[in-house]
Amino acid sequence: MEKIRFCDACGREQLCRSELIDETYPVRGEDVTVQAEVLQCSVCGTGLFEEALDEANLERAYAVYRQRYHLLSGADIRAIRKQYGLSQRAMARLLGWGEMTMQRYESGAIPDRVHSDLLRLLARPSAMRWYLDDRGETVPTTEANTIRIALEPTIDAR
Repeated sequence: MEKIRFCDACGREQLCRSELIDETYPVRGEDVTVQAEVLQCSVCGTGLFEEALDEANLERAYAVYRQRYHLLSGADIRAIRKQYGLSQRAMARLLGWGEMTMQRYESGAIPDRVHSDLLRLLARPSAMRWYLDDRGETVPTTEANTIRIALEPTIDAR
């Protein structure tokens, strides 16, 4: 990709192009190196800040970290929640978490290992059935019934 951007080193607008370089990001106190796409001045080679590229590079680092530690992604977490027809609030209530925790995880924040493992386990209908029986009082009856309806097709699959 080529763009015209102001280069501080050159003191004027220059044609800039994206380059792939190895870049290291700190993720939860650990260095994670990824192939990062960066914008560089085609005249002097100075790296320029490009918010969209920086966000994508950071997400690459997060993805490597998640893969390294077998943690769920925001899309994985959202899919598990939707598998049972629950809102973020209802899922958080069932799990005993804050609603903001669910929002952050689904927006790309890295879940801790215990939360990720619990969600991975609850993706299994038999585990969700047990969890609901054990903790169902934490959610309103309508939401508990929503989960039970989602579980009905799996009753014979026990």
